[in-house]
Amino acid sequence: MSTHAKPDGIWLDPETASFIRGIKKQAVWWLCPFGAWTERNGSGVIFDRAYRPIIRVMRGGATEIVPPDEFISYRRQRYFHRGFGWSPDIETREIVTQIIAKYDLAPELRRRRDLLRRGELPRCDWLAQKKLAA
Repeated sequence: MSTHAKPDGIWLDPETASFIRGIKKQAVWWLCPFGAWTERNGSGVIFDRAYRPIIRVMRGGATEIVPPDEFISYRRQRYFHRGFGWSPDIETREIVTQIIAKYDLAPELRRRRDLLRRGELPRCDWLAQKKLAA
């Protein structure tokens, strides 16, 4: 497998490097990892800027892609982003890039981007309902 080096020294496979170059547009950052929830069983669920789950990372390290409209019951939430502007800072971009590479998320994020462009990416309505109930 060939790799591409970025100026910051992170080594990426060609597909991930291509995807990262493509996410420089601000709107696409909404699809990238924004934070993680910890479920009661200890699994982590990485979510995007619209709070749609992306991937579940189980205690043993196994992963599974999560449908974007799946309800997630969590006990803790944390964010990868340092700022809340439209475009993440350099440190946040490195963190997000590493997460995308580590969990091979480029194909799933590309699929979601295509769904978004067609207006078919589900919204995370359960989160709004959870906030209203609180």
